[in-house]
Order: sequence, then structure tokens, then C-alpha cells
Amino acid sequence: MVVTVEGCTTIDWNVSGTPGAVTLYTVLGDPDSGDTYALRRAPGE
Repeated sequence: MVVTVEGCTTIDWNVSGTPGAVTLYTVLGDPDSGDTYALRRAPGE
């Protein structure tokens, strides 16, 4: 699944995890050696 935010056309965010522990992540640069950025819920949220 790919999530796209209007006005933010250069980065696609991917969804991973389980319903109780969802992670949104994106890879910048070469997928084999690029930087991965992840958004996770704060503990207790």
C-alpha cells in the first residue's frame, strides 16, 4: 500500500506492521542503499 499526501508529491510513504503497531516509512535514494525514514506511534498512543 502506498500513501500519497496532496502537496507532497516527491515522497511516497509505505505502510507496514500490524493493526496495533502501524509504521509509515519511505526510502530516499537508491532502494538498496538509501536512507529509510519511519514514523511510528509514540508508546502509549
